[in-house]
Amino acid sequence: MTPPDPPSHAQRRAFDARNRLGVQIEDEIEFTELDPAGLPPSTEPLRAPEWTVQVFKSERTVFELHRRYQQGLVELDPGFQRGDVWESLARSRLIESILALIPIPAIYMSEEDGENMLVVDGRQRLTTLFTFLAGDFELRGLQLLPQFNGMYFDMLDRRMRRRIEDTALTVFSIQAGSDPQVKFHLFERLNRGGVELRPQEIRNGIYRGPGLDKIQNLGREGGLFRRVAGKWRVYSHMKADELTLRCFALIHNPLEKYPGTMEVFLNDTLRAMNEMEASDLSQLTRRVRHALRCCEVVFGDHAFVRYLPETREWGNHLNLGNMDLQVLGFDRVHREPSFWKERRDSLRDELARLHLADDEFLASVLYSTSARAQLQYRTQLWLEVLIRVADSDA
Repeated sequence: MTPPDPPSHAQRRAFDARNRLGVQIEDEIEFTELDPAGLPPSTEPLRAPEWTVQVFKSERTVFELHRRYQQGLVELDPGFQRGDVWESLARSRLIESILALIPIPAIYMSEEDGENMLVVDGRQRLTTLFTFLAGDFELRGLQLLPQFNGMYFDMLDRRMRRRIEDTALTVFSIQAGSDPQVKFHLFERLNRGGVELRPQEIRNGIYRGPGLDKIQNLGREGGLFRRVAGKWRVYSHMKADELTLRCFALIHNPLEKYPGTMEVFLNDTLRAMNEMEASDLSQLTRRVRHALRCCEVVFGDHAFVRYLPETREWGNHLNLGNMDLQVLGFDRVHREPSFWKERRDSLRDELARLHLADDEFLASVLYSTSARAQLQYRTQLWLEVLIRVADSDA
């Protein structure tokens, strides 16, 4: 087996800097070059000439959007949106800006069909506008127009009410029927412009279906994945869902078909899961649950963390490289959890030994963990360990 190239000095320095920040999850640190468009390399062409016709810019009045919302045609809380976080003062200041004729940022939406629209970015702004029109809160703390403090919408004079309703908002819409993979990258592009969404938050809005339901069931608070990975950890930005999806992707796909880009790998897997027959999806879910239970009985509180050569102890942060090999290994070398539980001391020692004795293995769980060579190298070594342990008592 040819080991992957050792990490460069820059890679080591970047990883060390990340660790000093004390993050709870040792994220993939990708050192691949971006293409001229600023996107990660992909084995799937993005059909760039079509992009310009898939995003439509329009001007829509507050009145028009509110009417569509009342008709159930504007969805404010798709999967990638967060809860209501704006305080009363922030809501009042938005209304004040409109009354003072100050432009507000653009709204981003996704067309699901010919009529229904999901709000990608702008939920707090639209919620504020719609609730104010409904008379749900009064204006407070205004500085530019203090004369309107204490007023509800119907207390404003007719001219001010019309000013709010006639305000034209710039709306960028992702057209219905857009390819989900292209749509994902378009949302990422919007994200770079100020929409604070992470990849799984985008997926939860684009790839909704039975596959996503299975992932959320395992990744939610109290779900099996969180129980194994550590229910005490903080999983912000739907990170638990993304890690659960990664488990599904590794088990569902032959390792040799991994494209080398985790983002595309996860997108394609989730789309495939949503399109599966119910029986096939249930079978895949059983395989993931089985692998997770094996990880739990063998590694306990040390599941998905790496062994630290410098301290000779198990670490605290989740490590994606170790998660990959543990989940994939227990699926490919299939034995009941009770079988592996009897051999857990041996397996723990073997994994610790790999961290101590094999520099290439250690590099593969630390640097560019989503690179094809790294993924294949570490998982193959662990599969050999599992097969050897399993066969020793045969």
